[in-house]
Amino acid sequence: NTYTWTNPLLTLDDNTLEHPTASPINTTSYTVTVVDNNGCTKTSVPVTITVNPSPGVTISSLSGSFTICEGNSISLRGESNPNTATWAWDGGATSGASNPPDDYMISPGSSTVVTLDIVDVNGCAGSATVNVTVNETPTANAGPNRDMCAGVGTTLDAGASSSVSPITNYLWNTLETTQTIFVNPGITTTYNLTVTNALGCSDDATVTVNFVTNPTISLTSSNAPSHSICNGSSINLTATPAGGSGIYTNYDWAPVGLSGALLQTIPVSPPNAVLDAPPAIQVYLATVTDSKGCKATGSIAVTTFSQSDLTIQNDLDVYCQDAGMVPLVATPYDANPAISVWFSTSAGLVNNIARTLDASVTPGYHNIDYTYTNTTPSVLDTRSLVGFSYILRKYDNHPNYITKPKE
Repeated sequence: NTYTWTNPLLTLDDNTLEHPTASPINTTSYTVTVVDNNGCTKTSVPVTITVNPSPGVTISSLSGSFTICEGNSISLRGESNPNTATWAWDGGATSGASNPPDDYMISPGSSTVVTLDIVDVNGCAGSATVNVTVNETPTANAGPNRDMCAGVGTTLDAGASSSVSPITNYLWNTLETTQTIFVNPGITTTYNLTVTNALGCSDDATVTVNFVTNPTISLTSSNAPSHSICNGSSINLTATPAGGSGIYTNYDWAPVGLSGALLQTIPVSPPNAVLDAPPAIQVYLATVTDSKGCKATGSIAVTTFSQSDLTIQNDLDVYCQDAGMVPLVATPYDANPAISVWFSTSAGLVNNIARTLDASVTPGYHNIDYTYTNTTPSVLDTRSLVGFSYILRKYDNHPNYITKPKE
């Protein structure tokens, strides 16, 4: 027998074979004509080979973009037409038999190509690929955690953040958008920072500002509660801290130039040298620093009283030995012999109670001291004011002596 096949578009490998191989690209019908040895001819009914199209495979990103930032994930969704029978992502990294394929989530460290292979319900295979671009993510750095003394405030700086692509934006949870911000919280507070680079990738960091209570300080003196002295005297000032860290590392006194100005207790001698001048007030400041650097400042006012301008009416008087008991008169004066005190090293010369001198003692030059203690009840302070030494020159009334007049 001889065979002759119709051969549309030359899709048969040999149209004279009894069993040729057909490779149509579209659905195609074939007939065969057979001639036997007797010359009889017969043509077959058509046979149709149905060609199904390859499935159309698509990959989409659930985010709408195939670009992600380093460290982030991307979810991909696959579809095919006709429907999928089996599928495999990236050569079998994940696979299954469902329609549509399961979504595929990956977190690549660098840009990559993703492939989806499917076999549809007709048994036809298809695939699709997409390029996933991974951009550099910056590294945010809000600086180290730190202590902040109450009321002082601190500056937060994102300058240590880094990125190969330039950083284009800083965003703090205070809504400020500068690299540095100044904060002054009243409690311990954590601040959040987001930095974004020119590729649109972001990173977050936090910094905690630990609110530290300041110490307190109180000042007193060795002459409390009046804190007063007389001109020429000194007084010790003491700073007593409390609270804060409990460890105090430094004392700083003002005005500058004080002796022992870095010590907890210092001596001071504020002057008021003009006699009978009004009280002079000097304010001293002390600042204590604790181990966390927190400070407290206190003040104390020291009052310095001037000495009285003493005068003695008897100064340089000359008396005869028979003058008897001579009254002693001085200004200022108080009737209390403990406040206005007369004294002499010459035995028997002065009677402090009677306020007299006895002219009958041995003639000669005699020194008398007059001390006036000025009591100021309003400040509960007593100041001893010592006068000069005064000379009382005595001449007896012997005929051979001439009485010297008062100088």
